[in-house]
Amino acid sequence: MCRFIGESVFFIYKITNLVNGKIYVGQHKTHNIDDGYLGSGKLLFHAIKKYGKASFRRDIIEFCDKETVNDREVYWVSFLNSTDRGVGYNICNGGRTTSGYKHSQETKDKIGNKHRGKKCPPRPPMPDNTRLKISRANKGKVRSQEIRDIITEKLTGKKHSEATLLKMSKSQKGRKHSVETKQKISIGNNAFGRIYENRICNVCGKEGSGPNMTRYHFDNCKMR
Repeated sequence: MCRFIGESVFFIYKITNLVNGKIYVGQHKTHNIDDGYLGSGKLLFHAIKKYGKASFRRDIIEFCDKETVNDREVYWVSFLNSTDRGVGYNICNGGRTTSGYKHSQETKDKIGNKHRGKKCPPRPPMPDNTRLKISRANKGKVRSQEIRDIITEKLTGKKHSEATLLKMSKSQKGRKHSVETKQKISIGNNAFGRIYENRICNVCGKEGSGPNMTRYHFDNCKMR
């Protein structure tokens, strides 16, 4: 017999596979407690398809209110350990989040193979008013020494592959800064006390200044 009630109720339920004993924990909102809802989990869906609805039983663990139902779902998923593949069908920790979910290596490989070789569509140009907002928000901001040290630590020892260096080289080839851009770079460097002198690479003869001359020329010059 259907048990209709006046207002919606929230409750935490447990689905049990009567064949292998595996469980699924979820939350539900309904006007009819006997609506036969069996959850929406991906693993649970495949299990129901395999064993049939008759092989599953739903039990209400506790009734909740709207404010606490997410927290109670997280609690019961953890308490019953239903994210353990040997115990249950839950993929995530509950609470309407994907917390705790991890792709298997097989899934990662499938995603990688599907997108390999595809090029991302070009980004639309950023509106001028958005650029202005970002510029104003960042103007005057100086990274703390702690943040600088963290960035340095993350990047220390990292090297681009030959393929990446070649792509970077091709993308920059023939590109020249305008006089206005050069002036902005100069002003920015001077503001931080950076003063670079022009130098000529003794391998390829390129003239320039700044850290990129040391990074890509002299002992590191690709023409060597």
